[in-house]
Amino acid sequence: MITAEGPSELSLLGAGLYVLVALACIMTALAARGAGEARSGPRGWLVIGACFLLFALMRFLQTEDILGDLLRGLFERFDAREDRQTFQWPLSLLALAIVAVSAVRFTRRIRAAGIWSRSATVDWARMATLCMVALIGLRLISLHRVDAILFSPAIGPLRINWMLDIGFSATVLIAALAYAGKLRSSRRM
Repeated sequence: MITAEGPSELSLLGAGLYVLVALACIMTALAARGAGEARSGPRGWLVIGACFLLFALMRFLQTEDILGDLLRGLFERFDAREDRQTFQWPLSLLALAIVAVSAVRFTRRIRAAGIWSRSATVDWARMATLCMVALIGLRLISLHRVDAILFSPAIGPLRINWMLDIGFSATVLIAALAYAGKLRSSRRM
């Protein structure tokens, strides 16, 4: 729900994490460009960084809450509140199918390149970013059974949603740092 006070402290922390990840990606893109890496490396990191800046902006502006309220309002307006699962199930399954197919594709590319090669780190980050997009999509779709899983406490007060969100962000951050580290070590050789 949207609050008159603005985003919650947790949302601001999440936005801060996204900005940190975005900065790491942008710095990695600049380092890759300076090292003369193929265009796909710097461009990939810039796109991922831009995604995380967008995620931060969405958190700060409470975009998910606004869109969720808008969708609920549309269902109520068209008296389709009881029938919303007719739309939610296929959309949820589509989001999960896209992630599954992409995960298989990225896993094959990562194995072929070597699990922590420079090109594989970009694929790790792309896969985690795609998972983040799917997670945001699932939260927007707001299917009751999926919400029950995402928002249930997993470890103490930590919710599965938070763990996934932090995990995907951390994966991108670690991949960006690994890529930058590999660039530095290759320059020393």
